[in-house]
Amino acid sequence: MSNRDRIEIDFARAMERAQEMEEIACEMVSIARTGVPETLQLIGGGFGGENGAAFYRKGSQLEPSLFETAQRLLKAAESVRFTAELIYRAEKGAEKIF
Repeated sequence: MSNRDRIEIDFARAMERAQEMEEIACEMVSIARTGVPETLQLIGGGFGGENGAAFYRKGSQLEPSLFETAQRLLKAAESVRFTAELIYRAEKGAEKIF
């Protein structure tokens, strides 16, 4: 494998990982918006009374945490893309010098 091929493959892998991270973040947001509230209502309703309300309150704390984690994952994906592009450009530039 030539150095040029390695540069291209490494760059493509980094971009694929960033894409995967973004997809996971989108899934987390979807779960936080719909999955968590629906599940909490379903399970909390089964408890009823004060226990059901307490379960719902406690479980509702998951939503902001999921949103925050998804946001961090998106920022990490952005960093992976940025870093991969810098390294790609540097390696391509170095390749021209040598």
